[in-house]
Amino acid sequence: MTVTVAVGVAAALIPLLYVVMANSDTRPRKGNYRSTIVSARKGLFEGSFRYSTIERATAGGITSFRVTVEGARAHRPSGGEPSRGSGSAQVGALMGARLSCAGSHITCTANSSERQPVLTPQDSAEWEWTIATPEAGKASVALTLTAYYEDTKEVLAETSPLAQVIEVEKEWSFWGMIGDSWQWFAGVLAVLAGAVPLVEHLERRRRRAAEGEEGAERHAPAG
Repeated sequence: MTVTVAVGVAAALIPLLYVVMANSDTRPRKGNYRSTIVSARKGLFEGSFRYSTIERATAGGITSFRVTVEGARAHRPSGGEPSRGSGSAQVGALMGARLSCAGSHITCTANSSERQPVLTPQDSAEWEWTIATPEAGKASVALTLTAYYEDTKEVLAETSPLAQVIEVEKEWSFWGMIGDSWQWFAGVLAVLAGAVPLVEHLERRRRRAAEGEEGAERHAPAG
């Protein structure tokens, strides 16, 4: 009897649980998808962001890349920040920041959550990545900011990728400089070593020619 009652209660709860789970789904329904997304986009407003600019890096080095998104519009700082770029983006939603790294000479590791809320003009959020450049060469990074509809994959607004090309230079070192200088010096020595026999050969020919002229003068008949 008890088992029968338990089974009946569970069977009654299953449809109710399904309804609760369905209502908890934040994705827009197919029927009102258009109106939901349009309404959410109308709730966005213009904010600003600042991000790191990296033109050069050292092979074997590590640097940080940061981006800050603010609900307030951009203002021109009095002192300026030469190492930071800036721009405007649509905010007022859950914001995502993605840094894409390309090239065999660079790796990027995220140090913060991919999504953070910037819902009001007073809000701000910051993302950070660690960039490692193990070898010399060319690499590139591209930053993209996205405004999402609630906590879903639906995109409300997105910036164009902000790409930067990074020149990864060989790390300077004293012994490396000595090694490069030694190679150059060795090359000069090799050239000189090859030139010495030629100089000696020319000198011998000059001496023979001089001796031949002297001998001809001795045997010449007196006038």
